[in-house]
Amino acid sequence: MRPVLRGLLGFVLCLPLAFVLLIITAAKYPAMDDGDTKPNLLSDREYLAVAYDRTNQPVKATAICTKAHTNWKTCHCELTETSVKCSDAPTASASKKVSKIIPK
Repeated sequence: MRPVLRGLLGFVLCLPLAFVLLIITAAKYPAMDDGDTKPNLLSDREYLAVAYDRTNQPVKATAICTKAHTNWKTCHCELTETSVKCSDAPTASASKKVSKIIPK
């Protein structure tokens, strides 16, 4: 019973220490990032824009797409077979959706 308790005590003491060392190391060496953070965030925002568009939330879709592409004046994203394609002008299909929602 005592070896089990000693092992458990060692685990309980070492786990937080390892976590603190991990945080210190991450703060000390921020350049260890693999560099994929910004492209991944961009991709996530583009997929989110498509999800908002498909759930009939065009205002949210435009807002998140504009966050993804800050230098564009307008933004629209569509899902392709392999990825998301965004453009800085709304497509004809997007304007048809709006005309279906808002009667003229």
